[in-house]
Amino acid sequence: MVNDKVSTMLMFLWLFVTVYLINGGLILAFLISVAVLVGRLIGKATKTGVGKLTAEKRFKQAKFFPTFVLLIFILFWLFAEMEGWRMLLLACMFLIMMVFELTDSYLWYKKEQESAKNESNPLSH
Repeated sequence: MVNDKVSTMLMFLWLFVTVYLINGGLILAFLISVAVLVGRLIGKATKTGVGKLTAEKRFKQAKFFPTFVLLIFILFWLFAEMEGWRMLLLACMFLIMMVFELTDSYLWYKKEQESAKNESNPLSH
């Protein structure tokens, strides 16, 4: 399970590299990454969103994430005209994001299950 600050910085770096690979402009990649980072920080500060995300709900959603990533990559492959090395790096970036999300949600889910098991059985301590 990744700390929230680490997750925010990893998302910023991932978005920066991905936008740079798609567009090729450092300034645009930086501006988009900063805008998303500021939006995320404002959303956390004002506590806006669709409610509390539980570990079980996040893990169930993460199971569909590979399909979503594959669909996005297929759309890039069909409609974006970019060099082969950029497309390969973009595929690696999407794969890294997918593996990270699946692993992090699974670890969070298992940690929550263990915590619930320990709370329900106080004699096991």
